[in-house]
Amino acid sequence: MIDSFALAHVPGVTIVDVLPGVTEMRLRQLQTVHQRWFPDHSHVVEEMAEAWVSGRFDPDIAVHQWLLLHDDVPCGLFIFHVNLRLGIVLRHFLAMDEQVRAILADGWVRHLIAACEKQAVVDAAAEGVEIYALISEIGSDQPRLLAHWEALGHQAFPELGYQEPYHGKHWADHGEPVYFPMIANIYMTPAGRARPVGEVIERAVRAFLVDHYRLPPEHPVVAGILTRARNAPDLPDQTD
Repeated sequence: MIDSFALAHVPGVTIVDVLPGVTEMRLRQLQTVHQRWFPDHSHVVEEMAEAWVSGRFDPDIAVHQWLLLHDDVPCGLFIFHVNLRLGIVLRHFLAMDEQVRAILADGWVRHLIAACEKQAVVDAAAEGVEIYALISEIGSDQPRLLAHWEALGHQAFPELGYQEPYHGKHWADHGEPVYFPMIANIYMTPAGRARPVGEVIERAVRAFLVDHYRLPPEHPVVAGILTRARNAPDLPDQTD
C-alpha cells in the first residue's frame, strides 16, 4: 500500500503523515528518528503514539506527523500542529539526516515549509478560517539557526522575552511551571501581514503557551509575554 506523497520540487523525498490508518511500522520509524535527533524530548514519543491512535487531541488543532523518506528510507521528520482557533501553525520538530541533506538540492527546507503551509491552508479552509503565521521556538544560543530561518523569511522576536516550560505540556506533573528562555521565531502569511503585527504575534505565542502547553494565561510569565506580544509595533514593511 502506498502511504506516502512526494515533496514537490525535491526529487527522491516523500512524506508519510503518521496518523490513524498508517501502519505501526511507520510510527516506530518516526519515533526512532525523533529519539535520534531530539533525545531531550523523549516524552514526545508517547504523544506521537497517541496521535497515531486518535488523531487530534483537540478538535480545533490538526496534528501532522510527517515522516520524511529519501528513496523510501526514513531520514527525517517534521512535526507541526495547525491551531484552527487562532489561525497559527506550530512548528515543533524538524530534522533531516546529514547524509541526505548533503545530496539534496538547495532550497529543500523552503519547499518543505511551503508544503506545511499548503497543508495548513487546506486544514483551515475546511473550517472556514485563515492561517496568519507559523511559529517555532529557537534557543538564543543558536544564532546560525536563527540566521538560517531569517533567510527563509522568518523573523525572530527576542524582545518578547519568550519562555518555554520545562517538560513541555506535561509541566503540571512536576508542580509549578519552571521556564527557560527561547526566542519566538515567526513567519507571517499574506493573511497575517494584512493584520496588525501585535494581533498576529499574540495569536502565535498564545497558540504555543496557552493552547499547546496548557499554561494558565494569567500566570505572570505567560501574561507578560502575551502583553508584550500584543503591544508589538508594526513592522517597517507591514504595508508593502
